[in-house]
Amino acid sequence: MINGNNRLIRRINDKMILNKVLENIQQLQCELQKISSSIQNEIVSVIIDGSIIRGDFIEDSSDIDITITTVHKNVDLQTKRHIEDVVKNIQSKLPKREQQRKPLFYDVQWQDIKTVKDCGHRLLNEWSIDNIPKGYPKLWLYAFDSIKYHEVIYGQDIICLYTKIEPQYFIPIRMKRIQKSVIDLGDRISDYDVNNGTITQIKNAWETIRCICIEKGLLSIRKNDVIQFCKEHFSDMGDLEIIEDLYYFYLNEKNTKLLEGNYRKKLYDFTLNMIQRYYIKQEYGYRE
Repeated sequence: MINGNNRLIRRINDKMILNKVLENIQQLQCELQKISSSIQNEIVSVIIDGSIIRGDFIEDSSDIDITITTVHKNVDLQTKRHIEDVVKNIQSKLPKREQQRKPLFYDVQWQDIKTVKDCGHRLLNEWSIDNIPKGYPKLWLYAFDSIKYHEVIYGQDIICLYTKIEPQYFIPIRMKRIQKSVIDLGDRISDYDVNNGTITQIKNAWETIRCICIEKGLLSIRKNDVIQFCKEHFSDMGDLEIIEDLYYFYLNEKNTKLLEGNYRKKLYDFTLNMIQRYYIKQEYGYRE
């Protein structure tokens, strides 16, 4: 009964945090409207997307994805600083996490409208690992998710310009980038981890699983959908145990063995093994 009450209390607290985050986004929208006259010649659009819109925002660890589209590739620095200051000021009013895994903040991605249009117009054979846009791959692999789940808080809705190519066709590019990231980092702590309280090995492992699921036909990146798909399509119990540990780590719902011992090396080996067994062998026509 005590555990049940604790879960109920936590759900109530989580709902309160979520509501405050949504209120904070509304405050940001109001502030952007106030400064509209000073940024309208440089900024095309400001959009909130990702987990907060998709519905799988995790109160202990998720951030708020915000995408700012500029008129020019080299945005006016004064305008950029102005917007960044506004975001930081509103961000400072975000609620504090009861069980803080990492700070709650706006994860800002900057992109220019020419790059958006270019990526949207490309045919599949025009994409390669050498010409993908910088930053989180919302313009290509995860365009389908941003198209479906987004909220415009300033300017135009430019999501209609994103690529309509189905995400599974981008998996070869994404897998090569993940593999390079895994090998380059090994079991070390990255500078990004130090500054943001993250664990890149966990991100790489979960991203690999998510990509394998997309390659196998899943058209969702909701965490619940990914874990359910894995249970239906993965047969190796050792793999499933680590996948569930990754899932529960993100949800922070129960203790896992994920962070025991040299977990960075364990995740490094796991990720490369998954890429080899479920992607590379199939890419070259092999089946287990």
